[in-house]
Amino acid sequence: TRAVEKAILRKAEAVFVESRYSLELIKRSYHIDEGKLVYLPYPMEPAERSNAPASIQGKYILFVGRIDVTRKNVQMLVRAFAKTPVDGVKLVLAGKALPGSSIRRLVDELGLADRVVITGFVDEETLRNLYTHARVFVMPSLQEGLGNAIIEALSFGLPVVATRCGGAEDSVMDGRNGYLVDVNDVEGMADRLHKVCADDELRERFSEGALRHIREVHSWERFTAILREHIGVAS
Repeated sequence: TRAVEKAILRKAEAVFVESRYSLELIKRSYHIDEGKLVYLPYPMEPAERSNAPASIQGKYILFVGRIDVTRKNVQMLVRAFAKTPVDGVKLVLAGKALPGSSIRRLVDELGLADRVVITGFVDEETLRNLYTHARVFVMPSLQEGLGNAIIEALSFGLPVVATRCGGAEDSVMDGRNGYLVDVNDVEGMADRLHKVCADDELRERFSEGALRHIREVHSWERFTAILREHIGVAS
């Protein structure tokens, strides 16, 4: 498979990549001419927020993803949340966890059963509701090529706290629309989550920065302009 991928990439006139992290990875792994690699940010418009009442009551931090996948590093997030001293704030894990999952066991061991909500699979409308009413989005991953959920969260004006896991660095501008912390930095994650949850003014500033980033970096206008520049797409 790797040989086929390499042959295709080398024959292509242009290779469009959704993150700078993936671009560098392809360049190093396949020794592709850098001139044909083009960073093409995933197009996304500011989201239409849900008008429905919050499906989760109270204030909460939101994670969206595959909870039991090691790469998503949700155990680290749960440990960081346990150190986040904000009264009345919950952690909502939107994704499926098996009945005997290590995440469920860790939640119980840390005495967080009344503060951590595991939703299971959610449909599109419920997910939109969760994004709309969350205070901050969190991505604790070990590695992400892009991080689609981060871009979705920003499109709802959500501040994001994420690890420096690759693709996140293209979307989370540290101190402007959220915070970046080192991978597996439990204390750092807890500190940044606390700052965003506890400071309404900071959260509002980050929310404005999130929407600004979507409009400036992920607009359809920019997307089509890059395509036109490299392959002559007319519209």
